[in-house]
Amino acid sequence: MSIMVTTKKDAIDLERQLKALEDNPGKRGPNDLEQRIEDLTAINEAHKKINGELRAEVLFYKKKAEHYEIMTKQLKEDNKHLTRQINDQIERIRKGL
Repeated sequence: MSIMVTTKKDAIDLERQLKALEDNPGKRGPNDLEQRIEDLTAINEAHKKINGELRAEVLFYKKKAEHYEIMTKQLKEDNKHLTRQINDQIERIRKGL
């Protein structure tokens, strides 16, 4: 059997801690796991919200990039077509001279 020795200072400190717990029943101290779980749950929900917003933004920019890729491809084709037209007209002018 072990005997625990408590000094008067320890007893006063313990009494102060017990009084603080009685005065504030919702907060049990720095190691209150329920409070920590609530805090982490709130953080998790905030992260979920931000993650959803970021996913929506990524999807928006992906679609925008796809659109610009299509537009670039079309412009390149148009540019080739116009180059051929100009070259054909230059050839006709040369042959006419």
